Amino acid sequence: TMIAGIYGMNFDTRAGPLSIVTRPAMAENDEVPAYRSIQEMIEGGLAWLERATMISPHYAQGIYARAWTETLSGSGLEGREHVDLAMRLSPLDPLYYAMLGTRAFTHMVQGEDAAATEWSERAARAPGAHVLIAMIAAASHTLSGDAARAAAWAANVRERSPSLGRADFFRA
Repeated sequence: TMIAGIYGMNFDTRAGPLSIVTRPAMAENDEVPAYRSIQEMIEGGLAWLERATMISPHYAQGIYARAWTETLSGSGLEGREHVDLAMRLSPLDPLYYAMLGTRAFTHMVQGEDAAATEWSERAARAPGAHVLIAMIAAASHTLSGDAARAAAWAANVRERSPSLGRADFFRA
């Protein structure tokens, strides 16, 4: 399933979240090492997060960061397990909306579109939700085939931050 046209977010989550940073032009321009470098950074960061959460198993932010990193690396089920733990450990966390968004992303990675839309809606409507969370909602609705909801969330993103794009999502 492709996400087409929403802020240049043309990617197939079934191929893994990092497929977002790969494009046919990369192979032509011999930029594939850049992709490997990103994957290596994620794997290196994950190793540190695994160690940190072993040392401090009740550190919700560390567990949330681990969940996000696992999900980005394509391990949606492990990410889901850890983000659920982070939400249980810190239900009043100021970044709870981000945890909900990560939960949505775990469903996107697993191809569970209906669940992804439910969690992304919760995330985007949560108190303090950042505009990037609305991008997750737009993407999840696109994947589920709900063009009207996807367009509504994309309009929400454009209204809040007109120049926001795919690169901003991954830079954050």
